[in-house]
Amino acid sequence: MKNKALIRKTVIIGIPIIIQNIVTSSLHLVDNLMLSHLSENAFASAALANQVSFLLILSVFGLGTGSGVLIAQFYGKKDEKNIRKTISIGVAFAFIIGLLFTVLSVFFPEVILKIFSKDSDVITKGTSYLRISAICFIPIAITYIFTAASRSIGNSKISMYSSIIAVVLNVILNWLLIFGNMGFPKLGIVGAAIATVISRFFELIFILVIIKKLKLSILVKVRDFFDVSKQLLKRYISISLPVVTNEFMWALGHVIFVFAVSRLGTSFVSAYNAVGIVVNVIINLGFGMSLALATVIGNLIGEGRQREAKEISVQFFVYSTVATIFISLGIVFLADTIAGIFEFSVATYELMKKMLYIMSVMIIFYNFNTIYVVGISRGGGDTKATMYIEILTIWLIGVPLSLLGSYMGVSPIWLYLIISFEEFIKAFICLYRFKSDKWINNVVSDIV
Repeated sequence: MKNKALIRKTVIIGIPIIIQNIVTSSLHLVDNLMLSHLSENAFASAALANQVSFLLILSVFGLGTGSGVLIAQFYGKKDEKNIRKTISIGVAFAFIIGLLFTVLSVFFPEVILKIFSKDSDVITKGTSYLRISAICFIPIAITYIFTAASRSIGNSKISMYSSIIAVVLNVILNWLLIFGNMGFPKLGIVGAAIATVISRFFELIFILVIIKKLKLSILVKVRDFFDVSKQLLKRYISISLPVVTNEFMWALGHVIFVFAVSRLGTSFVSAYNAVGIVVNVIINLGFGMSLALATVIGNLIGEGRQREAKEISVQFFVYSTVATIFISLGIVFLADTIAGIFEFSVATYELMKKMLYIMSVMIIFYNFNTIYVVGISRGGGDTKATMYIEILTIWLIGVPLSLLGSYMGVSPIWLYLIISFEEFIKAFICLYRFKSDKWINNVVSDIV
């Protein structure tokens, strides 16, 4: 009965996270779908410019996840004072990271985009998009901290509602500003960037207002920023830095994948990014449950219930793998329909369809790795080992092989297979670490 109650708790936390992640992915999907109706170059420009926000989001997601490890265990320990202090540290670091990305994107957008493309039209359009969208990088960074905090105390509905409102607002503004409907100026890719900025600012404001109105334990006061012990700061860094490093290096590796892909032409760039959007929408099921599982595991370890943390982890491995197999079969049967959503040329459409078939197999391993890395290992405070697993597999296998394949001029399909291979190897390493039980760590027991 205890495990059933824990599974129910995980699902209750997880469903809003899944909805939020799907909605958030939809925000990028809506931007790109609307831009694909303008031109393939507009689509490719936004896709390449979004590699910067991709790096930012993965970095602050790592920061939020690191915060969440401590907050979840503090919540299990019923220590509200240190929950607020942990959030204040996270917000401060998020602001710094967001500011850094903003400065680089506003002042050096052409330099960044020339890394990915030599197409002058793509660079020109991408520069306009990146320079404007960078305005919302700080709000994005801070939003991720409060999203992780609310999730770690079991309240995942706040961020779900904020994401839904942000996406609805973004769709409306896109329709008005990209295409110039209802008397608004027709701004194209610039309109998409403006719509994103407005919706992201609104999302953060909504979250802060709701947290204050509900008087939640994650409501940070100004004094919390100046009342952080050296012990907590040191522990925060020791837990969060590996996650931030992990996410940044993983994201940077995927940016290099995009660089390798871009050498084979704009058609492959469009197909690769379109498949990536589809993958993000699909894996949000496993990703959402992984984040919820991290919360439950963190709460259990904070309460001293390590055995139950292991039991529920095994159950979720089984359930998620079975569910992913069914999803994979769905991708195979719907590949034509999925590829047809995008307004691509016939050649790009056929390429995307073949890539979807490959992805339908690899997503099983990707989901397995997500459950372990995002849910089990981080919930157990084993962030340093996870960092090594993620970085070594992508940088010793994925990056070298993808660059080699790109410079050798292999076909797009073969390059996509090469890029996907590291997830297969990673799955076996994750399984070995899980069976060792070294991922179970109480990281807050000595903090007062």
